[in-house]
Amino acid sequence: ADTSAIYGALGFLPSNAHSVASHDAATGLPTVLQLYPLSAERSVNKGSTGRDRLARMQPWPTLFWLICPSLKAQVSKLECLGLIPMLQSDVASHPGLALAMKASQNHYAELRWSSLLEPDAALVRELGWGPRLQETGVGGVRDHTQLKCLHMHLAHSLAAPRATANPVGLWVQ
Repeated sequence: ADTSAIYGALGFLPSNAHSVASHDAATGLPTVLQLYPLSAERSVNKGSTGRDRLARMQPWPTLFWLICPSLKAQVSKLECLGLIPMLQSDVASHPGLALAMKASQNHYAELRWSSLLEPDAALVRELGWGPRLQETGVGGVRDHTQLKCLHMHLAHSLAAPRATANPVGLWVQ
């Protein structure tokens, strides 16, 4: 049932989909996907006939993806109203909020790193991708007080335990 709902919401099934991290309480439909931090990108070798397809791994910093069409539309409206700069200003002017934001971003990075299988974590370290997955927060931001996308913050908030919930995601809820 979840697979059909995911396909219905996105039009495809992400190759690195790991699990459903949150369901709508009223409908039971998936609202947030948890993604695996590595993704295999299918590409065609230059000069090939198109038959030689290569799978190429790449780091994938988005751990939680908001897939519910109605929630995505509502959050898009908030972004269009200029909420990202307003919330960014609040984070910058309230030290307590900035600390909560940093803790939330660190939590996100820890969850992402801990979801890797050990052989994949070794590969990530070997290829020098560790910082992209261990040190960046929601949406791959390096500065853990910065906001990038309200959709991602809401997805984190819906998927994460309340003790380390995303303050911006909670506000968007």
